[in-house]
Amino acid sequence: MPKLRIVLVFAGLTLLAASAAAQTKITGTIQCAKPDPQNAVPVGDRPGHAFVVMKAKCTWTKPMELAGVQTC
Repeated sequence: MPKLRIVLVFAGLTLLAASAAAQTKITGTIQCAKPDPQNAVPVGDRPGHAFVVMKAKCTWTKPMELAGVQTC
């Protein structure tokens, strides 16, 4: 019974934290240029599985604002 109570309290706290985070407003605009060519490197753990790397150059056209605080 104590284990069930701990699990229920943990689940309740997790849901409470998720609902609080969902109320945070995040805005901003980013502009990205066409990405450079992608490179794929086979991972080797299973067929067709690869690690893909690409590079894109982006700039913020409107700064990101998080709950009234501006960041870049």
